[in-house]
Amino acid sequence: MLTPYFNHWNTDAYARTTPFDEFPWQVPAGSTSGAAVAITAQTFIGLTQTDPTARLSWDGKNLQVEAEAEAIFTAPTADLPAAWRRFHQRLALPVRSAPWGRRPEYCTWGEQLARRRSGELPGEIMSSRLVDELLASIDRLGWPRGRFTVDEGWAPRHGSGGYGTWTPCEGFDPKAVAARITAAGHVPGLWLAPALICPESSAAVVNPALLGAPVDMPGETPWNRFHYLRPSPASASLLRNLFSRVWSWGFRKVKLDILYGPRADMLALARQCREAADTLPGAMELEGHVPDPHVAACFDVVRINDVLISARHPSWRSVVNAHFEICATSAPDHLLCLDHIGGNDPDITPAEFLEHCELMRGQLPRGYPVVGLWPTRLGEAAAETVGALLRESTWDHSTKSSAPSNQDP
Repeated sequence: MLTPYFNHWNTDAYARTTPFDEFPWQVPAGSTSGAAVAITAQTFIGLTQTDPTARLSWDGKNLQVEAEAEAIFTAPTADLPAAWRRFHQRLALPVRSAPWGRRPEYCTWGEQLARRRSGELPGEIMSSRLVDELLASIDRLGWPRGRFTVDEGWAPRHGSGGYGTWTPCEGFDPKAVAARITAAGHVPGLWLAPALICPESSAAVVNPALLGAPVDMPGETPWNRFHYLRPSPASASLLRNLFSRVWSWGFRKVKLDILYGPRADMLALARQCREAADTLPGAMELEGHVPDPHVAACFDVVRINDVLISARHPSWRSVVNAHFEICATSAPDHLLCLDHIGGNDPDITPAEFLEHCELMRGQLPRGYPVVGLWPTRLGEAAAETVGALLRESTWDHSTKSSAPSNQDP
């Protein structure tokens, strides 16, 4: 039994071997949650509507579906590509073009992970100096222009200016940073976790009704002090204000992250993000990590999300392949952000890094790579391989192209 919507972070959990009874639109979206579909050896069954009462149950032999008859799509599994095509034809959802095309992406996140000292969180490494250093490094290495995304850490997590209010950290001037990224010829991007809100934020203090369910992630994580934002007219207003400020700072791409809550709520918030972006005076690219077709319809780019590549995670190859397959089949017409070359573990070895580069090269027809961990850390071969991969992935090989327009591309 394969259920693309069922995902656990950094695992290939889509193939099920034990019985289940669940409501697909109420389960957590996780990091890479695909279409509300169940695939057996004989039958492809898809839910075409986002009904939170629709139910799938499997006793190990027989699959039962409880939903409105018009919301159930079935096809034989014998021709699986044809079943997926017909399913998406039935949905007839809009697909957006990525405003910035196939340009590769540079992101601060991998270096934030690699540079932290004992006890530090990656967000504490963020600074305008880090951005300037990485921009200069791109020039020295002769890499092509692309997207350049400032990741987590530009705003405090907690307190009156924390997530929900999204006030830039003291000493971090987002407008100046975006201007320097633009002047370097890149598209300025900014990380957001729009589905999160901290109870201490001024937004939550003023309107406690914005606080949805507490975030519940396994183990001790920095996210467990947060709540999910409750979808409502108030959350829509909050997001419109946030996107307007991000635009005024000069950022033209937003990396949407931590949409890990119940799928129906994440869909509602993704739609509010899309509506907020569509009110802006020019193109704002939205990249999200939930490839379910209904959620992906809110994104310009779908991200293959979060893989840890190291000896501590020996199944990483199956996770890489599974996440790609789920994104490619659940969001077949979307450009894919292939995410970080080398994954999200800075302790990756040069051999593992080069192996992941080769896997990513096979995925280039569907998307573009992200440089987060600078390969110069791993030796000359890694740096040369990444340079070749970047030039192979983009239509624009220029290393000194003029800055992209801040209006419609």
